[in-house]
Amino acid sequence: MRNFIDDLECDEAPLGDMIAEENGINTAPRPGTSLQRPMSRSIGTVRPSTNTGRPITGFARPGTNTGRAPPSAGGRDQLSTALQQLNRGSSGRPMTSSVGRPTTSLGRLVRIGTASLQNDPDGEFIRPPTLNFQKFVDNQALAKALMDYLVFVLRDMPKALELASEATKHCKYEDWWWKARLGKCYFHLGLLRDAEKQLTSALKSSDALLASMELARVYMKLDQPLVAINTYKSASLQYPGDPTVRLGIARVAAAVGDESASIETYKEVLQLDPVNCEAIASLAAHHFYNDQPEIALRYYRRLLQLGVVASAEIWNNLGLSCFYAQHWDLCLTCMERALVFAEDKTVADVWYNIGHIGIGVGDLALAYQAFKVSVAYDNSHAESLNNLGVLEHRKGNTELAKSFFQSSSTADGSLYEPSFNASLICYDEGNVQGCMDNLNASLDKFPEHTVSNNLMKTLKDRLMAL
Repeated sequence: MRNFIDDLECDEAPLGDMIAEENGINTAPRPGTSLQRPMSRSIGTVRPSTNTGRPITGFARPGTNTGRAPPSAGGRDQLSTALQQLNRGSSGRPMTSSVGRPTTSLGRLVRIGTASLQNDPDGEFIRPPTLNFQKFVDNQALAKALMDYLVFVLRDMPKALELASEATKHCKYEDWWWKARLGKCYFHLGLLRDAEKQLTSALKSSDALLASMELARVYMKLDQPLVAINTYKSASLQYPGDPTVRLGIARVAAAVGDESASIETYKEVLQLDPVNCEAIASLAAHHFYNDQPEIALRYYRRLLQLGVVASAEIWNNLGLSCFYAQHWDLCLTCMERALVFAEDKTVADVWYNIGHIGIGVGDLALAYQAFKVSVAYDNSHAESLNNLGVLEHRKGNTELAKSFFQSSSTADGSLYEPSFNASLICYDEGNVQGCMDNLNASLDKFPEHTVSNNLMKTLKDRLMAL
């Protein structure tokens, strides 16, 4: 089972799927009804986002990463597959025993019908192109095991679809399990409406949790998050004690920007499963970004007590929570632990946070060096570049500060701080046009920013007075 992949927990959208997407969606949906247009926040702050544009939640859940799904069997090297199917040895001849007998399996001569099940130490255990699915559907237990192997191990969706179709016909379209597997195959092949039809039919035959979860995934792919939430809620009525359904509701609510509903659902998850890591981490991040670091610190300590594998992220979050909770003696110690566990992709973030702590305690030399190290590890780390610009402007190096702000905006177009900081420099220099341009750029990224709106109002009043 080491190659068994449960794709319900790794539902990422590869770049190729995004480019070749052919499913039409509404170009101007109402806020909160589409993943393309989540709800806006009424408060004057903005949370950091992942590379995919989603707010950081404190847990690497489906849809927040940039990983790629495992390749399907259809994309493998055809030459290598053909060579494996020939079952040839290093000499180039068909493999035989030392006495020249034909290849045998468990003491029997290999017949054509069983050759595809022969164990090859250098290849796959089962070779789908040589299977006769009509023979397998008579034995339902064996057919279901083969189906799961094709779907979760080989990722050969065309062959899995062929087997599911034969089995559904054999069962006279009455077995919900085969309908659910048909829907799963259609989903992975991009036939979303066919997948919806099969999964809906499966739910009419049985209130299966698996079919409900798969159907919700289909609606998420169709950019119908509210329908997905209703599907999860219907499943929760049938399985009130299962936290998986409520996790799905919380994830969709977070994806559309309904943070309050997401947090309430995570609390319900903890009532059902007090050791659920995703719920604990998400609640910790919520309290941290809502100025409650003491509560966030309790949640992160709980993660360590649960025996979660120590990582740079946990120690980094612990360090920041200690810093904002005024545990000055512990914050840098936690950051040192984070550096020990940090990988190349997270070292820059840890050093950035160390620099942020340096600014908080007034050690600007430490902060400057930490931001420099962060940029050395990742020369496109926008937050560090922005803070370096602020420190350079404080030293009086205005042109260098402008350069850092420009580099920060180029590295991450979603940050509003570099544009706002550049507008302040232009305002001090009397460059009204430059100030207006940068303010407009800042407000485009974060329309609720209070200081930007106040500065824009001041500029307009002065221009009107002229």
